[in-house]
Parts: sequence; structure tokens; C-alpha cells
Amino acid sequence: MVKYTIAVTPSNYALWYTYVSGNHLKLNEKLNSAYQEISRLQDELAHSQQAATTDALTGLLNKGSFDADIQLLCGSDHSK
Repeated sequence: MVKYTIAVTPSNYALWYTYVSGNHLKLNEKLNSAYQEISRLQDELAHSQQAATTDALTGLLNKGSFDADIQLLCGSDHSK
């Protein structure tokens, strides 16, 4: 559970134990499917974030990335 940063609570532990024991195949299939979907969405988000901050032709950081870095360095949350 710690590996996946799942809070160690009684209900989470019970679900985790049920999953690991493999006694409920339908539950395991649904959890595996949900985990794959979450992984796919995380990959898609990372790709979108990279695409939003880099120039597609050169691969260099773009003005939006520069502006975000400057705001972070200056401690400013103002945006145009």
C-alpha cells in the first residue's frame, strides 16, 4: 500500500487484502482496469504539460514556460 501511496486505513487495508488474495476476480479486474486508466491519464497529462511549455519545432522552452518560471522566481501569482 505504501508503494502506491495509499493511506493505511482499515477500509483501505480490507480492500487491499481482498485484492491481493485474488478471491474476487471481478473486483480485481475492475481495479486493474481503473489503475490502467489512471496511468494512461497521468501519461496524457504529462505529455500535454510538456507540449504546453515547449516549442514543437525546436523542443525548446516557450514563452509560456518562461513566464511561469519568472512568476515562480519573483513570488508573483499575477498573470496577464
